[in-house]
Order: sequence, then structure tokens, then C-alpha cells
Amino acid sequence: MVMTILKKVRRTLLGVVAPPPPAVETQDDVFARSVRLGDQANAQRKWEAAAEHYRTALSIRPASPAIQVQFGHAQKEMGLLPQAEAAYRQAIAADRNNADGYLHLGHVLKLQGRRSDAIAAYKTATRLGIDSNPGRDARRELEALGETPPTALRIDIPPLLLEPEHARLVHAIHAKTWTVALEGVRGIANRDESPGLRLLEAQLLHVLGEMDEAEASYNASVGPSINRDAFAALKAFYRDCGREEEASGVVLRELAYRLDAGEPFDNLAPLLSELAALGRLDDAFSLAPRVFPSAARSADAAGRTAADVKRDRGAGIFPPAMAAAVAARLGEASAAFDVSGEAAQATLMRQEAEALAARP
Repeated sequence: MVMTILKKVRRTLLGVVAPPPPAVETQDDVFARSVRLGDQANAQRKWEAAAEHYRTALSIRPASPAIQVQFGHAQKEMGLLPQAEAAYRQAIAADRNNADGYLHLGHVLKLQGRRSDAIAAYKTATRLGIDSNPGRDARRELEALGETPPTALRIDIPPLLLEPEHARLVHAIHAKTWTVALEGVRGIANRDESPGLRLLEAQLLHVLGEMDEAEASYNASVGPSINRDAFAALKAFYRDCGREEEASGVVLRELAYRLDAGEPFDNLAPLLSELAALGRLDDAFSLAPRVFPSAARSADAAGRTAADVKRDRGAGIFPPAMAAAVAARLGEASAAFDVSGEAAQATLMRQEAEALAARP
């Protein structure tokens, strides 16, 4: 026993105690180090070194969208455009919500002269990147290419989602993780009975580019009720798809619903004007007799007239080239009402015509 202790003391004094074994570098350590070195090389514009470090990181975690995008940047800067495109597509495949990936995919497609593919990528980035820098950048790229960007979608959160049990779903919407949000909406029991949830589902599908399903959900959200937000969203959807005829049909549908519900003139007149502005004059004039009697009142009655509405709105909803034609037709209708003895309707029609004719 004593000899053993003495041997240990002797080894210590002679400095021959075995050093502790070196720490084993884990895969996580290699990944973190590779990303750090890649970022440093990227900042120094050392593209080959950056690409090599990012390649090492991706060999460990290939489904890393942010690193795939950075890898794509390095490849693009080296002029390796097909390789950069492949990296951006890998980023998108790993995360469908990746507006930044679609934005940079658009850039590299544009550099390769693939204009239509670039436009498609920019439009997707615009939809996914609501109120974000990638979305705004993509919108500017589309405008520079002479393309109309998609309508800036507004995601409507129904009041019932403000309950604590839906906090994860609401967080996903704010974080723009649209696939998670869509999964959450579809997990709510009886969602088909809630127009608000159907509208939210439609908007999420629209953002994700699932257009056939989005159209069905938008129409379901309109349903037999009068939901101004749903009608506006459905019109925006059809316009995004280049389906102007269907968009104007939604205006007609909403106007018919509101007429059947007996809504006041102030709710009906903007829709009638919108129909005319869309070039559907025949439809507008066929419905005009139903709209104007709903606001017919005696000369001393309180309330706003059609002319008041037009002056308040500046008649700006009418394209200038159309305003004179519409005013003329309103004048003819007013004269016809005068002949038939319907003075209130004739007065309203005449005031409409005068307001339109006087527009700046």
C-alpha cells in the first residue's frame, strides 16, 4: 500500500501523469464551427472558402434552409448559377414558408435569362413574405420587370382564435410559418361551420399557392351570409389569378346578396359603381332601379342622397373615360323615370349624372 502511494508521488514529481483525454468533437460542434467559419468567409467575400464550410455544415444537416440559402449565395457569387439554383431549391424544399429562398431563386433565375420562371418565384416570395423584407424586395423586382405584384394579402384572425388554446396557431400566423398555421386551422373541430375559419383557411392556402383549394375555401367562406372581408378576399384572389371576369362576378354576387338583405343605399352604391368601373355597365344599369328605390325619399327627408355619396367619394371609382358615358346613361334613365311619374328616382338619377359629369 505504501509502495503504491510512493510510486504515484514519484510519477507526479517526474511529470509523467497521463494528460486527460482530448474532448471528442460532436457533429453539432462541427456544424456550428462550419457555419461560423462560413459566415466569416462570406463577410470577407471569400466565396470558395465560404462554400466549402457551408458544404461541410450541410453534410451534417442537409435540411437547414438558412444554410442552404447562404450556400446558394456563395455559389452565385462564384458564377455557378445552376448550383446556386439547386441550393435555393433545396432551401425551399426544406421549408415551404421560405420567402427568402424564393426571392433569391428569382434572382438567380433572372440572371440565367429565365424571366417567366423568375416572375413566378418573385410572386411566391411576395405572397409568403407578407409585411417582410423578402416580400417587399420581391414586389419591387416584379414592378421593375413590368409585372403587377400579387395583392398584399391580409390574414384575418377570427375572434374565436383569441382563446388561449389557440395560442400556438396565432403565433404561427405572426411568425409566418404558414404550413403550421394551416395545419392548426384544419385541426379545429367544426371549422366548416365557421365562415371566419374558412376565410382564414382560404387565405393560408392562397399564401401557399394552393389555388384550387383556396378558391373552394374562399367561396365557402362567403356562403349564404354577407361577409365583406370574404367578398373582398375572393375578388383579390381572382385578380391574382388573372381572372377578371370572375372577380367582377363576385361584385355582382355581393350586390345581389345585399339587395336581397335590404341594405341601405350607402352600402349598395359603391358596389354598383364598382360594376360600372369594371366595364359591366349592362349589369350595373339592370340593377340600378333596385338600388335607387331603396334610397328614394321626399325632398325634405333627412339623409344623404346619391349625389352626396358621389361627392364624398369624388366619383373617383369611375375611370375618366367611362364617367361621361355613365353620366349620359344615368341622364336617360332619369328622363324615363320622369315620364313614368317616378319623381324621386328621377331626381336621384339626375343628381348621380350631374355629380359624375362634374368630376375633376
